[in-house]
Amino acid sequence: QGQDPRDGEAAPAPAPAPAPAPPGGPSPGRPSPGGPSPEAATPETAAREEDTTPPPADPESRGDCSLPPPAFLPGDGSASPKHPATALASYPGSGSTLTRLLLELATGYHTGSVYGDRTLLENPAHPFLGEYHRTNVTVVKTHFPAGSVGTEFEFREARRVVLLLRDPRRAIPSYGNYEYGKSHGSEHGMQAPEEEWVRWRDHGDTVGREMGIWAGVVGHWTRWALAQDPADISLHVVRYEDLVGEEGGGMEAMRSLVDFLGYPATSSDQLLCALGEALGRKSSGIHRERRYVPGYTSEQEEAIAGKMRELVEGCGFWVSPDSSSSLCRALESYLVDMGATRTEDPGA
Repeated sequence: QGQDPRDGEAAPAPAPAPAPAPPGGPSPGRPSPGGPSPEAATPETAAREEDTTPPPADPESRGDCSLPPPAFLPGDGSASPKHPATALASYPGSGSTLTRLLLELATGYHTGSVYGDRTLLENPAHPFLGEYHRTNVTVVKTHFPAGSVGTEFEFREARRVVLLLRDPRRAIPSYGNYEYGKSHGSEHGMQAPEEEWVRWRDHGDTVGREMGIWAGVVGHWTRWALAQDPADISLHVVRYEDLVGEEGGGMEAMRSLVDFLGYPATSSDQLLCALGEALGRKSSGIHRERRYVPGYTSEQEEAIAGKMRELVEGCGFWVSPDSSSSLCRALESYLVDMGATRTEDPGA
């Protein structure tokens, strides 16, 4: 990856070359967003039998949201036809940790990761006990090809993928916050000071490089899905903005997501409770408290919008028909937002 936001002396990695259709590809030399993995943690031995019966709907119980702690999926670790191995793929900074929290609370099962992030395993508000696991979990987090120098982070066992998108104007500074927080004791819970964001943003071609990597993640996983059996629906696209939507807006996105993953019996009360918990008290150390809205120069805004236009224009040609509409709509929505809203530039 480019330099830590505190360090402006060394030149960041060069911007990736324009990607072919579909755009994307690995970005060598960028460090793993999860950091080096220590020895694998001992798997939790007690796995509950899958319960497909939803709990009784009790509106009064939503006040305390007494959801059970998540467990590992039962079985020997091999994927079942109902729950094939599923990647949760995203550009780093897109909200994958919060999405994992939502899934764990809503389904009652752990999520996994290819990185092994001990800060998540030991998170006091919600320990991610599946952090070192690729089996017996609902999804496995990966940012491949972003920040990866080897295919060990690709999660090649995947048979389907949840592609998590976030407006790159928000995802890029969120990734910068992660880089800044690594040396300040809070990788997942700290927003970098505004002057540090501006310094990191303006160092070399950071914005152009990161937007290329954002597009590379989209291109890699849509190309991967296109190569799968056309009889299978192997790609599900979800916008982070829809998951955390206001006034219950997250319900529709969460319902669609858990249905895709094979948990259709999850009740509306469970989803409401999961949304309330994930966006409330359990988000400590996961959801950053924002003190300002990161802005860009006009040239940087145009660089982001230009790459998004490329993605939108090529979308229908390199996505399978079953997935093209949801992906193209998501990309188009970001492009519309970029034309309708322009962030303030704190460095001006």
